[in-house]
Amino acid sequence: MHFTTMSVGGLLCPGRPLVPVLWLELYRICDVRITTGKLLKARENLKGEKLGRATKRMLPVLTTVLVLLLGVEVSSAGLRVSPFCIELDLRFGATVVRTVVVTNLGDTSALIETSKRGVRATPAGSLVWLSSEGEDLEGETYSYGALGPLVEIQPNELTLAANSSAEFTIRIDAPEEYLPGAPAGRAGILLFRATPIKQQEAIVRQAFQIATLLLIRFEEHQRPQARLGETEILQQENGKLRFSVLLKNTGNVHLYADGWITVRDSNTGEMVAELGISTGVSLPQCEREYYAVWRCPEELSGTYEATNHITYEGAPESELVKTCIFELEQGRLKSEVDKGR
Repeated sequence: MHFTTMSVGGLLCPGRPLVPVLWLELYRICDVRITTGKLLKARENLKGEKLGRATKRMLPVLTTVLVLLLGVEVSSAGLRVSPFCIELDLRFGATVVRTVVVTNLGDTSALIETSKRGVRATPAGSLVWLSSEGEDLEGETYSYGALGPLVEIQPNELTLAANSSAEFTIRIDAPEEYLPGAPAGRAGILLFRATPIKQQEAIVRQAFQIATLLLIRFEEHQRPQARLGETEILQQENGKLRFSVLLKNTGNVHLYADGWITVRDSNTGEMVAELGISTGVSLPQCEREYYAVWRCPEELSGTYEATNHITYEGAPESELVKTCIFELEQGRLKSEVDKGR
């Protein structure tokens, strides 16, 4: 019997800037580990590539349990990895080499094995694991997750002593040329799996996995495009309203989306609230929910307008705007008040 605990560094996380995000996931209901870290903000210009900005991200992965705070480095269940995210803008034909440091925090030596996986996103901001060729469990291929021969990890495996660190070399080779219809980037994770040496012959043994997120954009042939769906408003407890909208990435490259929601009185035009929305990465041909929560003053009644403003990088018209009308009665959605009558 073989148990595995999994943690992945700061991925696709909704939330406000500089606010750490905490979440749980379940993997075979076998173990729960706590991960901590610090928010990373960095930009680096290098010959042949440009290291992009790190943003808040979330990764609920299939049936894994994890607890994670965003960080420059990520620790989980006896392992630590740094950096948690590698972001690159590359020219076609460019080759880049990066280093990932894995630390064994346990009290025994461990066998570290490496692998790579593609990812695609769900509307909740979660990532679904794919094969290195971008194929999911149902046999469908998502080309943006096809790391394939573009990414190589060396060494493939090694034995790491207790309380020691090892460097893994990550080589990324951008395609030599652009193929019509191909994606202008890639998204995936670099996995590091540790099995304690003293457990290798045991009947019941536990292994730990940790990962670094890899986001690549090719500088040429990017077509950043997106559209907004309809805004949904839900009444929550304690007088809170939840505004949400789906952004559909219709382009060929991942986007860093941000924005705000303004609430105005429809009769007077007076603005009664401005709300920061969740932020994060939107992958191509995927939908991503962006939302804000507002504690509505009890004295508000009447008709109001909520306008979503979503911005993203790299397009001439990079701001999307969508407005919806709703009614309040004493700080609550009138439709919800009417239901209770």
